[in-house]
Amino acid sequence: MDDTITSVIESKAVESPLPQLGRLRELLNDRRKHKFYKCVAEVEIGTLGGDELWEMSEDEINGEFLSRQPRHIDSDGKVVHLEADDFIVEKR
Repeated sequence: MDDTITSVIESKAVESPLPQLGRLRELLNDRRKHKFYKCVAEVEIGTLGGDELWEMSEDEINGEFLSRQPRHIDSDGKVVHLEADDFIVEKR
């Protein structure tokens, strides 16, 4: 499938009044607006462990966060079980 066919399918889904396509419309609109991630927390390294964390790799830090908080309660009150891909770790 090429981009043209994908665009046609997306347009038809977004324009459709069918209630069954509601969640698909939300996902497509988020994709078009580049709303892929939702920041739920931002932590400065110095507040968690200082120099020890600076010596760890980003993957090690990611694993440490995951072990400390394996789930999150979203804005709808639902429990979301977190995975390594749910964290973005940047050492700057």
